[in-house]
Amino acid sequence: MNTRINYLYRDASNYKLYGSVIIPREITRQQIQEIMKYCLPFDGETRQFIPELVGFPKLEFDCPNEDDHFFCEISPENFSPTDEEPTLCVSPKDLVEKFQIASKSADMQFYSEWC
Repeated sequence: MNTRINYLYRDASNYKLYGSVIIPREITRQQIQEIMKYCLPFDGETRQFIPELVGFPKLEFDCPNEDDHFFCEISPENFSPTDEEPTLCVSPKDLVEKFQIASKSADMQFYSEWC
């Protein structure tokens, strides 16, 4: 069993793009909670992260404008088991580590001061 992770890009005008990755093996509740801990607060359980810092494909519109930013949204409900083949070859443990490292990036540190 693998894990599908869905995430959402929403620009300042509320236009949306959806993305997903599938990682090998099933991720645990504890690992999901750790990932959420390394993201920026947004709304309720939803958190924000910069996808390319953790190896996820960047979601962006074809014609960038002043409504665009770096962040995508993710929540614990966005993780689900799947039989589909992995699209991102990173273990759940390594993914948690990628989120931890990303949380220390200059971009995440700058924006964390505003949350």
